[in-house]
Amino acid sequence: DKRNGLTSGVIMRIIYDEEYKVFWLVTGNSLAYMNEDYEVTTIKDFPYPDNLDMHKNSRGDMWILSSDGINVVPAEELLANEEIDPVHYGIANGLPFIATSNAYSEVTADGDLYMAGRSGVVKVNIEEPLEDVKDLKMAVPFVEVNDELIYPAADGSFIIPANAKKLAICGFVFNYSLTDPIVSFKLEGFDKEMLSVQRSDLTAVYYTNLPGGKYTFIMELKDALGRKSKTLSTTIIKEKAFYEQTAFYIGSMLAAAIAFVLIVEKIVSRRLDVIEQKNREERERELVTNELHMANQIQTAVLPHVFPPFPERKEFDLFASMDPAREVGGDFYDFFLIDDDHLCLVIADVSGKGIPAALFMMNTKVLLKSYAQAGILPSEVLEKTNKEICENNQMEMFVTVWLGILEISSGKMIAANAGHEYPVIGHPITGFELIRDKHGFVIGGMEGMKYQDYNLQFMPGDKLFVYTDGVPEATTSKNEMFGTERMLEALNADKDAAPEKMLENVYKAVGDFVGDAEKFDDLTMLGLDYHGPAE
Repeated sequence: DKRNGLTSGVIMRIIYDEEYKVFWLVTGNSLAYMNEDYEVTTIKDFPYPDNLDMHKNSRGDMWILSSDGINVVPAEELLANEEIDPVHYGIANGLPFIATSNAYSEVTADGDLYMAGRSGVVKVNIEEPLEDVKDLKMAVPFVEVNDELIYPAADGSFIIPANAKKLAICGFVFNYSLTDPIVSFKLEGFDKEMLSVQRSDLTAVYYTNLPGGKYTFIMELKDALGRKSKTLSTTIIKEKAFYEQTAFYIGSMLAAAIAFVLIVEKIVSRRLDVIEQKNREERERELVTNELHMANQIQTAVLPHVFPPFPERKEFDLFASMDPAREVGGDFYDFFLIDDDHLCLVIADVSGKGIPAALFMMNTKVLLKSYAQAGILPSEVLEKTNKEICENNQMEMFVTVWLGILEISSGKMIAANAGHEYPVIGHPITGFELIRDKHGFVIGGMEGMKYQDYNLQFMPGDKLFVYTDGVPEATTSKNEMFGTERMLEALNADKDAAPEKMLENVYKAVGDFVGDAEKFDDLTMLGLDYHGPAE
């Protein structure tokens, strides 16, 4: 009674559960259970009060007969006594009628439930749900592109034109019963996770401005209890627009390089005019200064300069800076996503300074990026770039390069070094230390050079710091160099610093060290903070 925990209502049935050692109590306005110590617990959040009888199947599901039909819920969910969401079968799901109060029901050894109602007896099998998704059919018969229907090719894939702005994927579940199973779907390669709806709520799925590439639309079908899954995969191929092609990118960068060369040639021409026309010396000097400033702005614009560069990516954070010794410099850095899971990092130092170094830098940067985006190893990127530069190195210049490709999901980085400074790795506990990797020969120094890949493993919280020789070789007026030890001290003074703060700390330490001494080399740095794979 109430003294033992029973809330109210007339007990309609008492069923002993051998598995959980409890007595299930079906009352006129609630469900409850009593343990072997005679403690009664009322199931507080069961949504249907007028219950008449209950039976348990071999999978641990309780079939509860109510005045509005049959409600199915796992026994463990009832015992947990928290939020309960049973699967409901009623007249709308195909039951000819429902149970009545004081009516008798019986389950056979085969799981056949005979339930008495007002106008007869109905038989259902509690070992198999009233719905069975294996008999249902799924299909994506067509997609809609810019309000026009597109049907599948002979291999079943859909080919979407490059100019498609709006794509509607029309998935269907053909259901020949009154059940309403769960449909989950996602566009693999674009969506991060599955979305789930009832079959009755399934509509076309819309995507706008989808990048060119190959995608897989996955539909997964489950019954109301989340069981008996079946899957349908459909290939969606969107043709790439001309500006998404590698050739377009290389052409754009080469056009920018040509424009840069033309500007530089104009600057040189202006300088010659200053020498030849002494009477216009002051005015021409001002023009040269302005145009060099313009060249500096162009060079700065060519390098990535918007931070954070990938605000939607939470797996990492990075920052980079370049402070040229003259108006234009020979150092450069670069970073870009090769694909959704691979980030390429580059830092380089061209021999010499000023305009010749800047021209050589532009050509090298374009080649490195175009080869890296082909998905090859860092060593192969360096080898191909070296071959290309050696074939047309009229200025007889060279460049040191460190290049690493980070697999974002695992933290594994593959890197190669062409005569560049040692990289620095930072760990949250032990701090920053030099990685004395094996150097290959400089790019542009000799034909036929080979380079060696090596692996770095980043764990969440680890950091990377790469730089040009302008950092350790920064020199005071007394010819004392800054060195790598002072650089590591500046980094370890704040081991947890974000990339931007990391570079700021090193830059300040260099400035405090050299004082008023004239800067003779470009100061370029790049920092990465690896947070770990996205959840």
